[in-house]
Amino acid sequence: MADEETSLDPAPTASPSATAATTGLADVLGSLLHGDTEQQSPAPDTSPSSSLAAPTPTPTTAEPSDAPPAAPHASPTPGHRTTEPSSRPASTTGTSRTCDISDVKAPEDTSAGRFAAESWNMKGSRLELRDLVFGGVVIVDTAAGPKRVLKFSAAAVTIRDLQMAVPVGPQIQYIDGAPGSTSTLRGDRITMYVESLTGTLSGVEGVPLPPVLRLHLTPDTVPEWLYDTVGKLDLKLQLGLDDADIDQAGQTGGELVIPGIHGYGTPR
Repeated sequence: MADEETSLDPAPTASPSATAATTGLADVLGSLLHGDTEQQSPAPDTSPSSSLAAPTPTPTTAEPSDAPPAAPHASPTPGHRTTEPSSRPASTTGTSRTCDISDVKAPEDTSAGRFAAESWNMKGSRLELRDLVFGGVVIVDTAAGPKRVLKFSAAAVTIRDLQMAVPVGPQIQYIDGAPGSTSTLRGDRITMYVESLTGTLSGVEGVPLPPVLRLHLTPDTVPEWLYDTVGKLDLKLQLGLDDADIDQAGQTGGELVIPGIHGYGTPR
């Protein structure tokens, strides 16, 4: 973690990860982003307050068309796509399809270690993911038990107008970049374990431009065009999202640089 200014009030209670940079924010993010959750014991009710929850996306699903469903995908990807979805992609606008992957068997991903019991939220006016590879649905270990997530890896991530909300003990720790600034995450291969991702697709390279630009991804539902990239490690997407809102179980790899960093904590 690198920063221009570190000011946190009040101080967080989490212990830093061994791989986190020794800055004022390392002890906030270290335990949540790299598996050190020894002091993050799950409480009976650990959900953030309703004012901090990610907004519910506006539904974009239209009535299904009379067109027949697409033919099943021919070849499952070993280790990721071990069973077929319970239903074929549902029509969303008559031209774009969404895959129901709720019954796809997800392999365990033990490479990330153990994450905190609760997810943390990241928002930005624009999110860019370079050389993005979609790893499908996996199971990760958390202090609250196994969790089903979407796995993405990227060579670099940039976030404009970064805002983060991280549950730490009895507090929600907020970490913001300077207004108009662009935060960067670069270095070793970055892996994001995502519970929910919402945003407006502003650019994509590597696949034909999808007809529906507003995305809402979960471990149960993803667009068909993204689902069909699972296992194609040679296919690296260049993806841009406006008004991005992400809930993550955890994240590994890379060094985060936040210009004009500002942090503060509030009680739950």
